Amino acid sequence: AYRAVMVLGVTTDSHDAQGRVVATADASGVTRADLERVLPRFRGVIAQVPPMISAARVGGERLYRLARQGRTVERQPRQVTVSTLELVAWRPGPRPVAYLDVVCSKGTYVRTLCHDLGQALGCGAYLHFLVRTAQGPFRQEESVTLEELAAAASRGEVGRHVVPAARALSFLPGVTLRPEEARRVAHGLPPFPRGAHELAVSGPLAGRLVRLCSPGGELVAVARAYPQYRGGAVVTFRLEKVLA
Repeated sequence: AYRAVMVLGVTTDSHDAQGRVVATADASGVTRADLERVLPRFRGVIAQVPPMISAARVGGERLYRLARQGRTVERQPRQVTVSTLELVAWRPGPRPVAYLDVVCSKGTYVRTLCHDLGQALGCGAYLHFLVRTAQGPFRQEESVTLEELAAAASRGEVGRHVVPAARALSFLPGVTLRPEEARRVAHGLPPFPRGAHELAVSGPLAGRLVRLCSPGGELVAVARAYPQYRGGAVVTFRLEKVLA
């Protein structure tokens, strides 16, 4: 998830403030309502062409390296998912400024999203500023600065800011081990098979990563689950990483 600041009326070659300006326009006639009308086109599964100044590869070469050589190559559109795209603030003028909240899939270029919005509005646009507000279950409001972390460390309180591993992987289905199993897994042996219903997951189970936790809730290992005999009603595990 991101908060993006987009400036209309200016187009850059990198789609952000670091690039070279390639076009300008008087965007004073563009209104908040105009932008809100085009936003729905960019929600859901959309196609994006990676910018030349990016780490995407074409023919095994990083695009930014080709761009530094003054070369422009054809790039194929990629499918990305924009699950949230909301206008949260608007500042009118010859260079209107829009504040956007974006939740998107991995591989989405928010700066290209701003560029494409500008093209749809006919005035051009670029990404002026971007801050990540969430990554999976981790949110900006729960974070601390390096200075705050250093101060906590000097007081011996750094543990207050450390996210337990089991919580960090809370997006994975969890399996609570019995005490003897936890000891078994700590020695590199897989836990005993489980009924598939105990994992309480939706969708395909084969090869799915799961958390193996001690009776006290601490993360012991990460494993892959594999349905076995009896029509997949029983699940076995292959250890991927043991942390105990």
